Amino acid sequence: MYFLVQMADEIRDLPESMPAPVELIEYAVKMVPRYNRLESGDIREIPPSTKTDILMNLPEYISDDFREVRQQLCNLILDRNSECKVSNSQLKPIPGIILEQTTGTSGIPGRFPKTISERTRLALGIWKHRRQIDSMASTRSFLPFVHLPFGRMEDHRIEHDPDVARIRSVYTDAQRSNIRWLHAQPRLVCRHIKLFNESGLDRMPGLFQVCETTGEWLSDLERQSISEYFDCKVINQYGCIETWAIGYDDFGTGDIDILTDNVYIELLHPNTLTPISQPGE
Repeated sequence: MYFLVQMADEIRDLPESMPAPVELIEYAVKMVPRYNRLESGDIREIPPSTKTDILMNLPEYISDDFREVRQQLCNLILDRNSECKVSNSQLKPIPGIILEQTTGTSGIPGRFPKTISERTRLALGIWKHRRQIDSMASTRSFLPFVHLPFGRMEDHRIEHDPDVARIRSVYTDAQRSNIRWLHAQPRLVCRHIKLFNESGLDRMPGLFQVCETTGEWLSDLERQSISEYFDCKVINQYGCIETWAIGYDDFGTGDIDILTDNVYIELLHPNTLTPISQPGE
């Protein structure tokens, strides 16, 4: 189930966890056209949504709290406004709302809106997990390659930079700035490591305490390569643009621990859409 929902809380008053499922369902039945034809708030009556269905029936998924900007949101999500500026895969054309672009690793690119308070709530859940791993984790010691570093307003991309010296300078700057966490796609970090090794540059043990890979699955070989080069812990964040982080594999077992502060997860059989409830199923 996905819909743009108005969270009335002020950011400073956000609770640590998201609303209970019953609250979300009550809101959806009352305020979201896609669901307000349901007779009750029983979760078993709410059909699963797909990204294709959402993009084909956008107005129905936007809460009546946003009825005044519903058409504007639809146009932005479907990229009908060529003049809209996209920076760092984000659009900020409506006060209080940010649209985030997904490139479509699932095969379906799209833009998904969140209110500022929704994003803040999701961030709280992610940072709570990070600080369980490293009590000194903070935005000041966090270097993301996936999105803009905190406080930076202009894009600074090195995904496809061919200049090894420029790439290395990002890491040496991180060392001078006492960066503890790197947040990046594993293929990107391993590409940098390969370039550094081919150029005869020294390893950088101790530069990062944690490398948090994201955006794609982390292979055992990639985990080992990153861990040995930086002598750091490597964890894999699993999620998507629509919901941000869903869970983490902190130990390289392939098992995902769900971020229960951020999401509720139910696994369904792909054909019958009935819940999977037995171990090993």
